[in-house]
Amino acid sequence: PAGWLLCYGQAVSRTAYAALFAAIGTTYGTGDGTTTFNVPDLRGRAVAGRDNMGGTAAGRLASISGLGSVGGSESVSLTAAQLPANIPNDAATTTATSIGAGSQLYGGQALSPAPASPPNISNVPYNATPITAVSSSTTVVMINPGGGSAHNNVQPTMALNKIIKATY
Repeated sequence: PAGWLLCYGQAVSRTAYAALFAAIGTTYGTGDGTTTFNVPDLRGRAVAGRDNMGGTAAGRLASISGLGSVGGSESVSLTAAQLPANIPNDAATTTATSIGAGSQLYGGQALSPAPASPPNISNVPYNATPITAVSSSTTVVMINPGGGSAHNNVQPTMALNKIIKATY
């Protein structure tokens, strides 16, 4: 609209936009150094109010509290130190039960010696097949790749006073 400027970092006249130049000066760029100055370049950036606007820091974006300062990036690659701490060392041991010849298996229990006649249970195997005890153990160890440190994940942001009115 008339009286407003798009904020794409362009240099504009210090004379034509004297009121704006008086308000922001060369905070966003000196232009040619004598007759022009730059407006903020907000292309590809989210805008945030200054962390210390009004004289007291809010502590939300302290690393970019200066007027015109920028921070953040579109992507971030984590280092090993930024991964969460995780040490799931564990061991698992399994052992199979041995059922010898002449034993009977009823409802998951081995009976030895075998009774003369099976109990009155339907669909239960009477003669157990001899098996050999089998034992195995497995140890699972995972290496801790991280240190649990926080990592920067701020979106592309510029701290500034949000309104740019070019003329009055």
